[in-house]
Amino acid sequence: MYLAVAEASFRLPSAGSLKDKRQIRRKLLEGLRGRFGAAAAEVSDQDRHQMLTVAWVLIGAQPSVLRPVLDRSVEWAMSVAGDPVHLEVDLK
Repeated sequence: MYLAVAEASFRLPSAGSLKDKRQIRRKLLEGLRGRFGAAAAEVSDQDRHQMLTVAWVLIGAQPSVLRPVLDRSVEWAMSVAGDPVHLEVDLK
């Protein structure tokens, strides 16, 4: 059993309020869960409306299958929220 873990922090200059941030967060988390089967959550910066930090985990039997899915999930997250100011990915 292997784990693929990603954590990304995004700057959201267009978010003028926490409500704007929630819309982006909802799209991002629901997409990671629905498209990639990831366990995903906001893990930091909950009180800052122009920052969003999320983490997600994928589980698989083979790293050769898991790695491309992790890469696609990161690319998709960037297409939703923009380029991250911080990104960590790991396959264990």
